[in-house]
Amino acid sequence: MIASMGNIWLAIFIAIVAFPVEAASVDPLVRPSMISPYAANAVLLGIDCSGEQVISVGEKGTILVSSDAGGSWKQVGAPVSVSLTNVRFASDKSVWTVGHSGVVLHSDDAGESWSKKFDGVQAAQVYLAAVNSKPVEETYERLKFEAERLVADGPDKPFFDVYFFDEKQGFLIGAYGLFFGTNDGGNTWQSWHDRIDNPRGMHLYSIEVSGQDIYIAGEQGVLFHSNDMGGRFKRIETPYEGTLFDVIAGNNETLVIVGLRGNAFYSNDGGMAWNKSKADTEYSLTAGTQLANGDLVVVDNGGQLLLSKNNAVSFEPIVLERSYPFTDMMQLDDGGLVVSGARGVINVPSSSVNQAL
Repeated sequence: MIASMGNIWLAIFIAIVAFPVEAASVDPLVRPSMISPYAANAVLLGIDCSGEQVISVGEKGTILVSSDAGGSWKQVGAPVSVSLTNVRFASDKSVWTVGHSGVVLHSDDAGESWSKKFDGVQAAQVYLAAVNSKPVEETYERLKFEAERLVADGPDKPFFDVYFFDEKQGFLIGAYGLFFGTNDGGNTWQSWHDRIDNPRGMHLYSIEVSGQDIYIAGEQGVLFHSNDMGGRFKRIETPYEGTLFDVIAGNNETLVIVGLRGNAFYSNDGGMAWNKSKADTEYSLTAGTQLANGDLVVVDNGGQLLLSKNNAVSFEPIVLERSYPFTDMMQLDDGGLVVSGARGVINVPSSSVNQAL
């Protein structure tokens, strides 16, 4: 189990430990996911939408697709059976998902079918080649050691988030500072380890893009910023030393970071000064988003949605009919939310979204 990953991944660990020995003998990188009548109640870790098309991904290669804004769901097959951690639409038809074993999958038909574009074996080789191509300098031996260890470990490092600017250009992040980009729609990938000020190889969990600005949040309070579309990332100092699971770019220069044990902080000047948000929860805050009306919503792995109407100064719980540990969410065109978690997906109507306790 990777250190400092938080309670959000506990369910994955249990699922992996409980997986039958005979199934585990087949490499999950080549074993397709199993179609299950219980998939709608699976542990789901990421969700995204484009119009009424919604996709959620999770344990053992589970991919659920809805074409009616989460009203009904169907499971589609994946070419792998590793846990998938996140999913992103690049366009109405182009969708990307990433996960354990360095897996990167792509769909060009809005999630109906998927192909593998990258994995941990290839990622290790790309990283080693990138390090060996650089001039020998003070950090060369350390980077070479890390790259060779990555190759020796095999495909055991997960990716946690992916983002595509268009059909061709995108990048992804993961454990131990894994950072790769592509300019040809994922046909080839390059190591971007030298673009980010992350010498200790902290886990990178979440990407937020706002115009020309890109933010990446990770473990031990690390937060990175690029103002040139990913050409170079510099570290922003934060007041928290625990894991950050998400970063939200709000109105004007507002930034909000959320993480372990209910910790949330906001900055009104792009990260130069921070204030602690008031959020009445001790559970880890796993994801957040800015709503169409400018309000902010975050979810925790205790099963709460928390709403802020004052730019993250404070958060109040939203009344829910049912709840379980939540992992991610997106706002639909009608103002409602779709929320992924430990027992599938729930829909929160727009009438509930704007009503906090």
